[in-house]
Amino acid sequence: MSSGSRQPGLLIGIGTDYRGDDQAGLEVARRLRGRTAGVEVREFSGDGAVLLESWAGHDRVILVDVCRSGAPAGTLHHWRLPGDSLPAALRLGSSHAFGLAEALALAGTLGRLPVRLDLHAIEGARFGLGEAMSPAVERAVEALVAQLTAQLEQAEG
Repeated sequence: MSSGSRQPGLLIGIGTDYRGDDQAGLEVARRLRGRTAGVEVREFSGDGAVLLESWAGHDRVILVDVCRSGAPAGTLHHWRLPGDSLPAALRLGSSHAFGLAEALALAGTLGRLPVRLDLHAIEGARFGLGEAMSPAVERAVEALVAQLTAQLEQAEG
């Protein structure tokens, strides 16, 4: 940690319930809650400008969201910031005018990115109100939960 007041880890699942695959990030967070002692788990459904404030004080942040990039549904994507650049054509799941991509760009410009930010995105296909997650996205949620559980347990040990 960079200072005594900073927290070691935060995982934020992003999405909207009842909008098909857009709930994938929330579902990952729900399945990980309580499984790792060293990481706080939160759910987020609001505007990206507010999200920017939610990781203040944390050196390591993991964000999980749904995206649309043209890849097959259920494809897992990963970027580490600062460092990796997000593809220009990437659309992260947000029903707000100021979404996650904009929040990340603003945080970088303002020097407010955490020391390490891992963005995991699951390629979505269904976004209709009241739809369930597609089977491919459900499988991707399970795979990402297993992957993150292993990584977080390794970091604790």
